[in-house]
Order: sequence, then C-alpha cells, then structure tokens
Amino acid sequence: MPTIPFHAGIDASGRVRVGLDASGHDVRVALLPGWRTAPGPGGLGRAVVDALDDAVVARTTAWARAIPAPRLSAPRLSTLRLSAPQERLLRQAHQELAEFRQRLAELRAEPVTVEVAGVRVTVRHGRVARVRITGPATSDAALASALAAALRAALATIAAQPVTALAGSPALRFVLGPPPFTL
Repeated sequence: MPTIPFHAGIDASGRVRVGLDASGHDVRVALLPGWRTAPGPGGLGRAVVDALDDAVVARTTAWARAIPAPRLSAPRLSTLRLSAPQERLLRQAHQELAEFRQRLAELRAEPVTVEVAGVRVTVRHGRVARVRITGPATSDAALASALAAALRAALATIAAQPVTALAGSPALRFVLGPPPFTL
C-alpha cells in the first residue's frame, strides 16, 4: 500500500487518498487497489474531492494545534500611541478591509475551472468543488499524477484569490506587509 507523506485524507471507500504538505501547495494522490469499483456515486471525481476535503481538515487541525495559545495580556489597539499618519493609515486599512472582504467573496463565488493533463478541477467558495477526468490515463500511476497536478493548479488558483482581491487596497496591503501573508 503506498504511503503518502504530509496530511492525508481518504474517501469513504478507503480507496482514494490525497496528501497535502504543510503549506497546502504540494499534493499527492494515491489510487489504491479496488478504486475503480469502490468510489460509488459521483465516481472517482467525487472520491478525490472527499479525500482532499479530509486532507484539508487534517492539515488545518494540525496547523491549529501548532499555534500557541493567545496571550491574554496583549495590548489593545486603543492603548497604543500612534502618530497622526499611522492612525490615518490604520483607519484607511480598516475601511479597505470591508471592500477587500466583498471583493474576495465575489471572486470566490464565481466558479473557476483549471484543466491539467486530462483532469478538470472546478473551484468555488475557496475550495475544490468538482473533479472530472476529461482525458485518458495510461495507468493508475499516470492518472494519480494527473490528479495531483490538477489539484496543485486548483489550490494555486484558490491561493491567488486573496492576493487579487487585495490589489485595490494599498493601505491594507501596507499594514499586512509583503506576501506571503496569512489571510
């Protein structure tokens, strides 16, 4: 049975596995013996989405456990001494935050489809919504590789959406600092 490093997810049939690295950028897919008959309704595409969702939960859980508990004695923004330009910048960034959230919601609401190596992946609402095999694969290994490549492209598309939404928010970009920032 192939092992997948990273944070692994598996579909309900136990025959399709997806692994995500800690950054969420690298993806591995394993099609285990019996995968052709096991996935059930929705077929392989649905099984891949389910396994990816499971891997995302595993990665997010591990990430959350690694974050230290917040300090309760952190200073409140109202107690900081800011210069007039710093205060204007923060007020502008706060105003731009609502605009950014609206732009991001609009971007994520629109389905985006990427196709790589005979695999079509649709993303919507910040997640992989659908996977469809559109081309022939010569072997299980080639199909698993094509699935992984298409999922990587889809995750890159999802990761680019906040950066795109942030483009019209100079004060907010300044406050957040240069990419990579965590949203």
